[in-house]
Amino acid sequence: METNWKVDYPTYSATYWTEDYEWSEVGVWVRPDGYYVSTDSGCSCYSPWESHSWNDPDAFTGPLTFEQVVECVYDLELDDDRRSEVGTMLLAIEDHEGKDD
Repeated sequence: METNWKVDYPTYSATYWTEDYEWSEVGVWVRPDGYYVSTDSGCSCYSPWESHSWNDPDAFTGPLTFEQVVECVYDLELDDDRRSEVGTMLLAIEDHEGKDD
């Protein structure tokens, strides 16, 4: 029987809330083989990433380099507010990357 590897909260994320208690989130996970990107959305009665599993090949994009992460998240159709949140997340990742060198 295959184990269902539930997903921990992402290493980096950008969350956007609406006035109707709905949210959408872009997450980036740092794993030994690279970065993984995914999106999730819902209402306040659900938690982000609860429906994601590492066993689902369609749940994530990766492994990626940092440059590929930037390209991947900017290819998402985001409004200006969400794009700003994602930009802040990418700066945090870039800052972390620079400290590891």
